[in-house]
This record gives sequence, structure tokens and C-alpha cells, in this order.
Amino acid sequence: MDRKGAAVLGVIAAAALLAAAGPDLSVIHAARWLAPGADRARALGSIATECLGMPADAEGAYRVEVGRAAFKSPLLLGGQAARAGLACDSCHQDGRNNPDFFFPGVSGAPGTATRAALLSSHPADGIDHPKPIPNLSGPKSGLKVSQDVKAAALEPFVHGLVTSEFDGAEPPPAVIKGLAAYVRAARRVAGSSRRPGRGRRRGPAGEVNTTEIREWAKTQGIEVKDRGRIPAELVVKFKAASAG
Repeated sequence: MDRKGAAVLGVIAAAALLAAAGPDLSVIHAARWLAPGADRARALGSIATECLGMPADAEGAYRVEVGRAAFKSPLLLGGQAARAGLACDSCHQDGRNNPDFFFPGVSGAPGTATRAALLSSHPADGIDHPKPIPNLSGPKSGLKVSQDVKAAALEPFVHGLVTSEFDGAEPPPAVIKGLAAYVRAARRVAGSSRRPGRGRRRGPAGEVNTTEIREWAKTQGIEVKDRGRIPAELVVKFKAASAG
């Protein structure tokens, strides 16, 4: 056999060995944040779909996209988080949560995290108490900080997370506004298919979840009463944002 033929056989043999060994998932960046023994193929191959209720106006939609880019970028955070390559999206995949996230010194069980001195030079209390990572696409009323635009509480909270909890550099105001807009836009599903129960009513064009509509309206700065009938035009705007 000549040298060329031997080289070809060598390449084929090497490929066969690699195929038999299976893919090396350790080279995937997100695999760093998985607990030892975790099913990496499942954790890395089954990410929930990102669902956003985009604002109807172009400026609002642009702000969400700015926030989306910053949310997924490892350049936003500082300190040890930056060195490790963490982004907001590491804990909150596509604006949700990450039940498989595990960072030694920060997590207890997978899917939990604590404000640790490991990642911040401004630890809250020095006590290790990992808590489940919140689902940002869940009910807005269940989140720690009000999502209401008029309350204006989300922007300073996000700023504190970036600059204090993760030692990030001072971000431009547009980035903070974008991150807040992205969190407000994050939704459980693109539309509602659940049957209405107590507190939920049918809208003029099919089933709607009145709780979701009210939460969405508050994130858009739209006045809506906590009880009673929801205006038909608000239902139309909600559905248009959900479809977008």
C-alpha cells in the first residue's frame, strides 16, 4: 500500500474511533454550568422556546431587542462572572429559568443560586442560602420586583444586579432600559390556550387570560382596572403583541 492509501486509512480509522467515543460535549460552553453526572445531551438539547410580547411601537420593540442582545452577552457582567463567561441567559435561558444550572460555590441543588462573594465584591449578607432561579416568563405578579412601567422599579433593580451583584461596569442607560424592557416582554407562551377559570373571562375573539392581559398592560404602561371587563381594544393589542 502506498503512502496516500495508508494516510486515507488512518483518517478513516481516527474518524471511526471518534464516532465510537461519542461527541465531546465538554467543549460546549454551556456544559460548564451543569452539575456533575447531569444528562448533558438532555440539558443542552431541550431549551424552552423564547416567547416575547413585543410592544406595538417600533421604539419599544427596538428597546426589547437591545435588552435581548445584552441579556445573552457575557460582556455585560464583570468580575468572576465575566472571567467565567456567564451571561444573564446562563441562569435565565431565553428569559425563563434554568433548572440544570449549577455553579460550584453559587448553587446548592441544580437550578438554584445565591448572591455569593465568589461573584460579587458586594455580597448581601455573607450567608449561603441558594434559592430557585426565578422564571422571568412566569406570572409577573410572582416576581420580586414590580414589572409595571409606571412603578419604575425594574430599571434600578437591574442596574444593581449588573453593577453590584456581578461587579459589571456602568452600562449605558439604553442597555438598562433595554434589559428591563426584555424582562417585561418575556412571557410564558405566545398565546393562551388554557380554559378560563375564576378570574379569567372569554374575550370578544376567543379565549383570553385576563390576568395575563392585565400584567402585560402594566408592563406597557397602559391603564387597566384590576377588576371588571377588559376593553376589547386592549384584548386586540395584547393578541397582536403575543402574535408578534
